[in-house]
Amino acid sequence: MKAINTNFCKHQAADSKLEKTFHKVADKLREKARFAHSANSEVLKQAAQKEDTLVLYRPKIYANKFEPDFVVYDGAFDKDDIEKFINTQ
Repeated sequence: MKAINTNFCKHQAADSKLEKTFHKVADKLREKARFAHSANSEVLKQAAQKEDTLVLYRPKIYANKFEPDFVVYDGAFDKDDIEKFINTQ
């Protein structure tokens, strides 16, 4: 399986509803992408994201003027929907 060079980060609140779903998807797709999560308020502030947010960060080596450096997932906290988002980015 070929790995894709994208990074997905979940910014979470303590006891997040997204947490379990995110970890299930990350475990399943860990060979395709890098995953990280944080509940630290300073990380949320630095990333300029709200709690319970799933964000795709593109590596700087792939930066270009046609695509944003990051994409925020705005779908349901459903395992299948999150997998689809990851696989289409």
